[in-house]
Amino acid sequence: SELDAEPVATPPSAAGALASITYTSGSTGAPKGIVQSHENLLHDVLVRANHLQLHPADRVGGLSSLAFSAGAKSVLLALLNGVTFCMFDPRADGLHTLAPWLAREGVTILDSVASAFRHFASALTGSERFPALRMIWTSSEHVTAHDVRLYRRHFPPETGMMIRYSASEAGVICQLRVDRESPVGDDFNDVGYPVPDKELLLPDDVVAASAFDAE
Repeated sequence: SELDAEPVATPPSAAGALASITYTSGSTGAPKGIVQSHENLLHDVLVRANHLQLHPADRVGGLSSLAFSAGAKSVLLALLNGVTFCMFDPRADGLHTLAPWLAREGVTILDSVASAFRHFASALTGSERFPALRMIWTSSEHVTAHDVRLYRRHFPPETGMMIRYSASEAGVICQLRVDRESPVGDDFNDVGYPVPDKELLLPDDVVAASAFDAE
């Protein structure tokens, strides 16, 4: 459908007013524009902030392009909660420089898609130090038992891991926190629990992969 090009009487800041148009990755066909309202974006930011327990001293390190929904929402998360956002460009700088960058920037929350985290953590030697990092926040792709083992092997005991699954249309759908004590077997497929104000409806016994599209 097309958006009405004529001016509307609704104030731009009204909860239901158009805030942005997010284009999907196209994993379920041709990319399509998803209308995001102020209300929808603010609710998504609130969910993220509450689960991460943000405080002013936090520094969020983002690896995703700002043209990608997850990257743009990380910026909103930081700006609307008064925390620092640090942008890392894997294509320009290479993931091999990420470890010293995290330490140098004092990043407390690393926001990364699962595959980028896997590639980064697989190359760690064990000599790296992440003194400020308190949370690894993965999204957009399936997190495996191998990913959890990499997290436990290379990061301090006080660093947690938060797994989130989202949809462009609805924002964060469910989340799961993993730590040293969480039971994780080789067949790990836990997607966590629905976030507040979200209801998960499974129409049949088979859940299509598109139910958890990348943001």
